[in-house]
Amino acid sequence: MTDPTAGARPEPPLAGTEAAAVLGALERGRATSAWKRSGLDAAGLRAALGPSTITLGGLLKRWAHVEDSHVARL
Repeated sequence: MTDPTAGARPEPPLAGTEAAAVLGALERGRATSAWKRSGLDAAGLRAALGPSTITLGGLLKRWAHVEDSHVARL
């Protein structure tokens, strides 16, 4: 991982609509996730850490599913 301040992740808007705040938070979360997994190969995405059996790739799939179903509900 590189320095997190170097990429200047997006900040949610301080003022605006609720939708803009939600979209801003999603963009920041996506940028943070992309920064944390940058440089990983397929083996790195499949690796499980500690006592958990979930992999980073599995976590990304779960986040995508939750985000998709949450946005669809709203």
